[in-house]
Amino acid sequence: TFRKGETIIDFQAHPRGIYIVLFGEITVFKRIETQDVVVGHLEESESFGEFWLLTEQPSTVRFVSDSECKVHLIERDQFNTVLDRNGTIARKLYKRFTRQLVDRFITPQNNKEKRTA
Repeated sequence: TFRKGETIIDFQAHPRGIYIVLFGEITVFKRIETQDVVVGHLEESESFGEFWLLTEQPSTVRFVSDSECKVHLIERDQFNTVLDRNGTIARKLYKRFTRQLVDRFITPQNNKEKRTA
């Protein structure tokens, strides 16, 4: 459980696992030069942290609770065990992850702006 304004994952931190939002809202910030800019919002049933687990990199964004929120944590070791033992879950996760990347980085976020891969 996190209080409003509490950082869940900070810049350059290695997530402990995959976080699933059970209730509440979370804002995602990216640091651009010296300012923290809002780049997304997460709500109930959305997850985060998997990108950095899959790439084995520290977080480049910060996740902060917008309200009191509760998240379920699937620890890194549990996550890796599931991926190693269950190809179906691994494929679904990679498919979901790829869809999120396409939506964020390839699909135009603004009708005036056309992004290409």
